[in-house]
Amino acid sequence: MIRYRFREVRISSMLGAMKKIWILSAVVFGVVLAASGCGFLKGLQMDYGKVKAQFEEVDVAEKGKPFIGKKVTVRGIVKRVDVREKGNAKVFLTNGTECHFGKMELMARGMEVGKVVYVDGFLEKCDSERILIKPAMARDPEAPFKP
Repeated sequence: MIRYRFREVRISSMLGAMKKIWILSAVVFGVVLAASGCGFLKGLQMDYGKVKAQFEEVDVAEKGKPFIGKKVTVRGIVKRVDVREKGNAKVFLTNGTECHFGKMELMARGMEVGKVVYVDGFLEKCDSERILIKPAMARDPEAPFKP
């Protein structure tokens, strides 16, 4: 009987230790995500997050400031595609909007100069000198667009 009680106490203490390990693992995982600059979280928002605003490219400088740091959609015409620098593909629209596609070089190459494109991404800068969408990705032109 004494041995049985000893085992019971030992099992409950093991469960307590396992609980502490799970909590510690969750905390460490959270710290790692935070230290990575939340790139992981931004990636999830790019894929699954809702767009906060939609703009014609000509209107971004005027109407975009309240949406800095938020996911937006911009419709514009491709002026230039720059894939010279590996891992830093860029698409420039006719009014100067820079769309940084990063490592998605094939997606950037798929955008033809002179064609209308839809770009989703986070509006990083929006002033009279520069409009920057980073990260950016091509959007389905058939999806609803109501600027």
